[in-house]
Amino acid sequence: MTDKTKRIEGIDFETKKLNELLRVPFDFCNPTIKVGIEKVPCVDEKGRENHVLVMHIDASPQVHAN
Repeated sequence: MTDKTKRIEGIDFETKKLNELLRVPFDFCNPTIKVGIEKVPCVDEKGRENHVLVMHIDASPQVHAN
């Protein structure tokens, strides 16, 4: 989703962005975060069938920093 307009962009046509998003819990969080990944079907702002990436993150007793 875009930050400014809150429109759904989706991930199916943005391979580079998807790879960057999937790396965030490992590359930018210390210690790394266990993440469950789910792709939820949607229709994007251009009317195409697409998916939204949902990251499920359980509570942790540790403090994580980025």
